[in-house]
Amino acid sequence: MTDAKAVETVKFLGRDRPKLLIQNFNTSHNNEHYGNIVTYMRIKGLVPPSSEPRR
Repeated sequence: MTDAKAVETVKFLGRDRPKLLIQNFNTSHNNEHYGNIVTYMRIKGLVPPSSEPRR
């Protein structure tokens, strides 16, 4: 995405928003879901992929 495309606006949640803001929102939203998955995995005694030892 170019700088010019990043500041183009599109409708999102009923308002005009820059495309870069929507990408940031999507990344944050996905991270929240991953956090929920990590919590569930730990409750079940599993190690989340991001916590596995690096070799």
